[in-house]
Amino acid sequence: YRRVEKTFKIMFEKLKRKYLLLGLRGTFLCIFNSFLLFVFCKIYRFDKWHIKGNYFCRTYKRKVVELANSLKPRVVVEIGCGLGEIIKRIHAPVKYGFDIDSKAIKFAKHFNFFNKTKFFVGSFNDVLQIPEKNIDIIIMVNFIHGIQPFVLKNFLTNLLLDKKIKYIIIDRYTLEYLEKNKITSEIFLHNLTEYSKKLKKKLEVDDGGEKSRIIEIYEYEA
Repeated sequence: YRRVEKTFKIMFEKLKRKYLLLGLRGTFLCIFNSFLLFVFCKIYRFDKWHIKGNYFCRTYKRKVVELANSLKPRVVVEIGCGLGEIIKRIHAPVKYGFDIDSKAIKFAKHFNFFNKTKFFVGSFNDVLQIPEKNIDIIIMVNFIHGIQPFVLKNFLTNLLLDKKIKYIIIDRYTLEYLEKNKITSEIFLHNLTEYSKKLKKKLEVDDGGEKSRIIEIYEYEA
């Protein structure tokens, strides 16, 4: 009985936190989409993280979409696009999504067919192969904290030599979040101005309520 009571108490606290963060409608959408992705995960076998980390459950994803749309882009590329939840919501006529998870990309292709986003299995270097020379926004969120600085610096160097970039959007964990959650694994907090003198930080904002990360926009100054 005590075990059941404890389980329900934990579930109630999680639901309460979601409600305070997302509101009634947001909580419903979060739970409903988590259920849908749970079903699809059985079919497509993508990483289960996508279930609880879906667009409606994570405020940072909505913040990235909001910021990207405010820049009124024409060509947008997202590296690490996962199921395509962010890139498909950005208003741009030309959009590319890259991810190393072939199962996530398969799902993204099937469920974003009418969105006209082009999805590919790939990562950094594959971006250099797209035909567009002018890219308004490069999005890299929720994965570069695991990428070593020299790898990201090399990519940005090659990218800026080959393409004309306007903006780059990334995220980074806050030190408070890392300390509070006692995260001891190697986490990289990137500052793109250290990788290229022509990249200037245009804006940084919080993640929309989760209080775990900062969203940053860098602008390329030719």
